[in-house]
Amino acid sequence: MHQVLTLLLATYLVVLATSQTTTPENAPTNADPGVVLPRSVFQILPKRASPKKIPPKVSPLQNECKDIKIKAGPSVSKGHPEQQLLTASCHIPGTDKSQYSELSLDRCLGWHKNNDGSGRLFAIKHGGGLSKAGGECSTCRYLNSNPNMLCYCANVRDDEKTYVNPATASWTGPVFYNLCKWSV
Repeated sequence: MHQVLTLLLATYLVVLATSQTTTPENAPTNADPGVVLPRSVFQILPKRASPKKIPPKVSPLQNECKDIKIKAGPSVSKGHPEQQLLTASCHIPGTDKSQYSELSLDRCLGWHKNNDGSGRLFAIKHGGGLSKAGGECSTCRYLNSNPNMLCYCANVRDDEKTYVNPATASWTGPVFYNLCKWSV
């Protein structure tokens, strides 16, 4: 019975609060003579705006996977740079287990050549962005920053090239990419 009474009282106060407007003196402007008003010590405050959603500090990749690295893998064919493999130990959903995984970044990144001779990586299935057909990228590293991947790529503007790749004896330049993009 006590819970029902509390629920009725709460409902009454909500209806009362939404039906009454007050002046600065806390006097009702459209008072109904049959309505019992709350004491003046009570104030009906405006509804607060919902707080803005703040993106999580870590991405789903960083949240579910540990020991994230990028390592060189075997070349897919002669004359192509070594594959760049994203490696990690990731949690298997619904279990307490984790599994080591490798993913060739060529399977999910493409290369877009800009009009000025530079280029950039972008997300696309089977893009080949790091291979010879794309940016000719090698020596990629996973960084604990944003962006979180750094690769040295040959298909960048000449004035961006700063690094000599000893494996290919070619000049390359740094290209950054964020592997952990997500929306909130």
